[in-house]
Amino acid sequence: MSDWYAAATFYRGRITADPAFDVLGDMFANRRAWNLLGNRPNSWPELMKIIRHVFGIPIDEAQRLILSHAGFRKLVQTAIDTNPDCAEYARRGIRRGSMQEIVELQGDRPVISLTWRSAALRI
Repeated sequence: MSDWYAAATFYRGRITADPAFDVLGDMFANRRAWNLLGNRPNSWPELMKIIRHVFGIPIDEAQRLILSHAGFRKLVQTAIDTNPDCAEYARRGIRRGSMQEIVELQGDRPVISLTWRSAALRI
């Protein structure tokens, strides 16, 4: 069993027992791998897999949910600012139209903008 699947299974159990449980808050506060997201850009796909599996939501909703958390938003922006691969991933998403509601370009710098029209999924 992969780490992301084990984490998703754990968090699904937590929200089943307590629907008000704050999955993102718990992940941010207690899981070292997620707190180091700015230093580990490869963990973004793992985080997306966990959130999608736990809540049964599509990729765009998972991105919105993650970026609606202030702590993760700061870590993701740090990753974009310090890792050229992360910045290029964001630029490519803007060009393809898949990240226009999440990230905007300020000059050549991608900046998380949180401009989606629909309300963020509340957990």
